[in-house]
Amino acid sequence: MANIPPFLCNINKYPAAYIIIAILTSTIVPRLYQTIHLT
Repeated sequence: MANIPPFLCNINKYPAAYIIIAILTSTIVPRLYQTIHLT
């Protein structure tokens, strides 16, 4: 817990960027999940 990534500290400074990252993650992960299970 001591090693906190810098982007976690920047959430308060850039909430919009964090939301965009969350949206991108929620869209990319299912695609990767489907791709892995299709093969």
